[in-house]
Amino acid sequence: MTRLRTAELETAVDAILSRVGKHVICGTPLGIGKPVPLLNALYARVKARPELRLTIITGLSLELPRGERELERRFLEPYVRRAFAGVPELEYMRDLRARRLPPNVGVSEFYFRPGAMLGLPARALYRMAEERRLPHVKVGRRLRFKVEDLRAYIEASRVEAVTE
Repeated sequence: MTRLRTAELETAVDAILSRVGKHVICGTPLGIGKPVPLLNALYARVKARPELRLTIITGLSLELPRGERELERRFLEPYVRRAFAGVPELEYMRDLRARRLPPNVGVSEFYFRPGAMLGLPARALYRMAEERRLPHVKVGRRLRFKVEDLRAYIEASRVEAVTE
């Protein structure tokens, strides 16, 4: 195997695509320790080119904490600025939360909090799985959910607005 050492992200992405082809399966470390700039460059390339596919497999994708309400934001923002200064955000997580993850990108997390994506407590999510209303895989006593299945559930639950 030929090694490539470069500080240029685009060169690294070109090398990855030339080595593995049009479908990149990328395993990344749990939580902190991901090569975020490289992942962002790879994600941007795949997002811009629908003929490419990217599957990201990780333990957990951490995001910067954000408050939902005004008081939470006022408390969190100064702390986040100090504690996370210079920490880049994962672009795929930003798109995932905004429900804009392109169809040619998949994310599989071992410790994914699928209820957070659906806005549900874990207990409700497991009840939906038990009732077979939500696709899942059972591994031992644990349930696993695919991001794609959660996105499909969200889309199927969509209620169109009535225009008059």
